[in-house]
Parts: sequence; C-alpha cells; structure tokens
Amino acid sequence: MKRFFLLFLFGTIAGNVFSQTLFTYGPYAVSADEFKYAYSKNKIASDTVKNDLKTYLDLYTLFKLKVQDARDLRLDTLPALQADLQNYKLQIEKNYLLDNAQMEFLVNQALQRSRKDVRVISYRLSPDSKKDSSTIVQAADRVLSTLRNGEVVDTKALEAEGLQFAKEDLGFITAFTLPWEIENVVYDLSVGSYSGPMKFNGAYYIFYKQSERPAAGKVKVAQILLAFEPGRKNEARVRSLADSLYQALKKGADFAALAKTYSDDRNSYFRGGELPEFTVGKYTLDFENQAFALKHDGDISKPFLTDFGYHILKRISATPFPVKDNEEVLYHVRQEVLADDRAESARQKLLASAREKTGFHALTVNKQDLYKVTDTSLWVNKLITSGTVNQQTVLFTFNDGSETKVSDWDLFLRNSGKVWRADMHESYKQLWPDFEKASILANYQKRLETFDTNYVRQLKEFEEGNMLFEVMQEKVWQKASEDTAGLLKLYMQQKDKYKWKASADVVIFSCSNEAIAKEAKNALQKETWKEVVDAHHGNVMADSARYDYSAIPLPAHDIRVGISDIKVNRFDGTATFVQVVKTYPSGLPMSFEDARGAVIDEYQKLLEKEWTDQLKAKYPIRINQRVYGLLLSQFAEKSER
Repeated sequence: MKRFFLLFLFGTIAGNVFSQTLFTYGPYAVSADEFKYAYSKNKIASDTVKNDLKTYLDLYTLFKLKVQDARDLRLDTLPALQADLQNYKLQIEKNYLLDNAQMEFLVNQALQRSRKDVRVISYRLSPDSKKDSSTIVQAADRVLSTLRNGEVVDTKALEAEGLQFAKEDLGFITAFTLPWEIENVVYDLSVGSYSGPMKFNGAYYIFYKQSERPAAGKVKVAQILLAFEPGRKNEARVRSLADSLYQALKKGADFAALAKTYSDDRNSYFRGGELPEFTVGKYTLDFENQAFALKHDGDISKPFLTDFGYHILKRISATPFPVKDNEEVLYHVRQEVLADDRAESARQKLLASAREKTGFHALTVNKQDLYKVTDTSLWVNKLITSGTVNQQTVLFTFNDGSETKVSDWDLFLRNSGKVWRADMHESYKQLWPDFEKASILANYQKRLETFDTNYVRQLKEFEEGNMLFEVMQEKVWQKASEDTAGLLKLYMQQKDKYKWKASADVVIFSCSNEAIAKEAKNALQKETWKEVVDAHHGNVMADSARYDYSAIPLPAHDIRVGISDIKVNRFDGTATFVQVVKTYPSGLPMSFEDARGAVIDEYQKLLEKEWTDQLKAKYPIRINQRVYGLLLSQFAEKSER
C-alpha cells in the first residue's frame, strides 16, 4: 500500500511539474514543459544527466535572451521571416493531420520491431497475362499446401497454367525494410511458419519466417568495389587486383586512398569509399553478411564476390539499436514513421476526431437540385438556381463559424478528375464522402494551432530559430566581419597567437583532360601560370594561394618545390596537378590578412560575450531550483530504466 501511494504521489508531482515555471528572464517565464520539449529534441551528450541538463539549461537561457532581443528589435515583423514561417507551415502541416493515438501505436510498434531482425523467404505467384483471380488464389493455396508439406513446388505445372513462380531469400529484415502491409504479416509469423497467400501489387505472396535474432543495429563501412560482370574473361584479373589491394591494406596501406584510386563505386569513391550508415535489408544478403561480420572498427574484410564485382570492406563504426526508449530514439523513429506508408493509417483515423473537434454538421439539401446545379456548372459553365439550391447554398457548417458551400463542391469536382460524363450522378454519389472528408480536414488544418500543441511548439521553434539567426547576424557576425578597425586592434593585441602551420605557396591546376594537363605542365617550363591558363581558353583553371599542408591535394611527404605528377579522375577524365612555388616551416607569424579569418572568429566571440552580458543585466535570469530538482530526478530515473 505504501509503495502504491508513493508511486501515485510521484506520478502526480511529475504531471504537475511540467506546467510550472522553470526559469524567468526579466518579466518573461519559461515553463518546465517548454524546456523539456526543447531538451528532449536537442540535448547534447555528456558524462551524466546532471551535467547534460545543466549544460543545456545554460544554453537555453542564453537562447531565450537572444530571441527576446530580436523581438525587442521587431525582427519578427520582417517580411522575409514572415514568409519563411508561412512556407514552413505549409511544409509541416501534413505531419499533424494524424491521429495521435494511432501515431503512438505505430511508433511503439516500430520500436519493438526494430529490436528484432527477421530472416524471410518470399514466394511470389504472378500471372503472365490477365487471369481470373479465383484461379490464381486456388493456385496460391496449392503452393502453400505444398510448402507446408515440405514438398517441391511444380513450377512447370504453374507455367502451364499461365503463372510465374519465384522464390527469393530476402535475408534479414527489420522495421521499415518492407512495406508496412507485408511487415505486419512477417512479424506476426512464428519462426518456421508460412503466411497465407496475400495479394500485393498484382501478385500473390507467401512468406516464410526462417529465423529471428536480436537486432544487429546499424553499421557504417567503407568499400572498394572492383566492378565486373561475373563470368566475363576479366574476372581473374579483377580477382588478382582485389587480392593485391587486400595484401597492401594488411601491410598498412591507406584504405581511403586506395578507394579513391581503384573503387568503381561512383557514389562513394570520392569519400574514401565511405557508405551511409545502414541497417539490415538495405543491401544484398551476401554484402550485409560481410559488413555485419566485421567485429571491430577498422577491421577489413577479405575480398568477396557479389553480382556487382569484388568488394573489400572496412568497418568505420557500428551502432547497436538502443535498449532504452529515450526521447531521442522516439523522435527519430517518429520521423521514420511519418515518412513511411504506415502513417496513412493515422491520417485515416484522424477523421473521426476531426469531425467532432470541428463541429462538422451537414445541412439537408435536395440532392436532385444540387445535381442539376452541378451539371450545368461543370458541363455548360453556367451558374443557375434549381429549387432553393445555387452556388451560395451552404452544405456544411463548423463550430468556428466556417461554411462549405456548393461552390466548394463544384471546385472539388473540377479538381478531382473523377467525374464520368456518361454517368455523372453516380460519380457524384461516390465522390460525396470524399468531399465530406476533405471539407472536415481542411477546416481542421486551418485550425491546427488550436488543436495541436506540438504543432504550435514546432512553429515556435522554427520562428525563434530564424529570429536567432537574424539577430546574431546583426549583433555579431556582420559586425565582426565589417569592423576592420576592431579586427586590426584585436590582431595587434595578440599578434603572437596567429602563426602558420607548415605551409606552401602553390598553384593548383584543374584541366579538362590528361592531354591538356601534360601541355599545361610542359608550358610551365617557359610561361607563368597565368599565361598557361589564358592560352588554354577555359580548359585549364588554376588557384594560387598559400595553404596549410592539410589543404593541398598532395600527401604531405610529396610537398616540395616543383611540379607534381598528374592525377587523372578515372570517372570523368579530368586531370589535376600542383605547382609548389615555396615551402614554409611551421611557427612563422601570420600577417593581418592571412590571419583575418581566425581574428574574425575571435572577435565574434568577444562581441557575443559583451552582448549576452548586457542581456543578462537587462533580463536577470532566475532558476526555480525546486522545479529544476524535480526535472533532474525524472530525467535521471528515465536514464536508469
């Protein structure tokens, strides 16, 4: 009884704390609820929840001060910012035309499924021409019976019936890998069982759940792909090159450099072969097996063959699927749900609650008169009155005083493209429920700020982010870049701080092809680099400056006075080379112009500190320590679950 009472008491406190003020700045207050929303979306990593919360609270109080200064300057009234906000509304409104309970169900469902990988085999039965659906269903039932009995499917008999049969090992899949309709079937199966035939995209599918395991999570790899078509004569040569590269990697060769030189993957070679992080079900099974088999960051696979050629992989990182349902995980899964076909079920379920919230009421209208008015408008382009019905007749009303009229019905039909001239009135009957739904959702969408607090929060977040950018531009960034006198003064005060790393005066040449690069390189023996560029009429471009070694497209040990070898891009045929004019050791002083970028950065920090000190004096910050303590306790408890 005591334990139940304490749980009830804590739950009551937890519910109340978020409605209380967490901090004030001058006359303005920020609730714990507002802070919790921002913290959950944007929190930064730290050693403990206490450090994390304190760090973010410090950042958030400064953020609110700066935004308030922007409001004081009336930056929120700028036409450009108002237009941005309006455009943003249009972008995100569709994400809020959803039933919240269904969205919560979908997010939780996806979370649970994401913790399990499922090995699936599919059997597809499709007609090679138009065929009676009952015949295909009967054939699919026979195939299912055959599979369950452990027998071999007679594909020739199916072909004789005009049916194509295909078996495919889908490998391991996870949430969002397959269409939601199929995912539901697969995840509901027990291991070792077959699904009943299901129709999807004109074919009938049977799914077999071979096995399941805890989620492998995500992995990020780099690859070297040596592409060829298996079975071609050059396979032995490509295999030999793959083995040579693997041996070089084992001896310490740079993977990224080899990928840039040899990999045939046009989408990744320029990034040193790095692929975006992925889960199971993204690539072919043989590729994924090799990627997820790498146990440690930096591990390199032996060359292996797929339908695309020989691959060598290097593991960059691996991310297990989180065990705890923290706010960050929930947010990312929600974004995946919103982008997926399953979100449509939440849109459909919204209609019932939207009908009630908007106070939708359909007035009684003589349908025959309505149809006459509609016919004449659509097909004769003439507005008439039939009985008591005309274009201004009200069809629906809402509790905000809005009305939907016959003219709206007319416009809906014109835009639908679904009215059949041969049977107009039948099409009207079929489209009427869609018109009701569209009218309800249009009214709901217009009043989103009344119905959905999360929508209001997201709009506010965007608006304040825009205002922050504008006020930072005015108070810090633009001022720092334009105040040459202030920059020079700061440079002189700490001149010894600005020193070069190892650097060189270089000219970097970019040429349209290797032949022109050779011409340009030879011409440099007698001409200046500017003369070489001018003589080649756009086929040679050059960039001359002093750069740190790290910014020069040559290995550091190759940077010496002279002209480098020509490097040809194997995909587009362009060629580059570098002329090193002079090298400098590290530690040499920078001139004001050379150090200007670093000085601007320092000056911006000084200006921002002066500005925020003024804001703190204008709007003193006071933290409600009791509410902060309750917040800290709740977040700490969540992190331990």
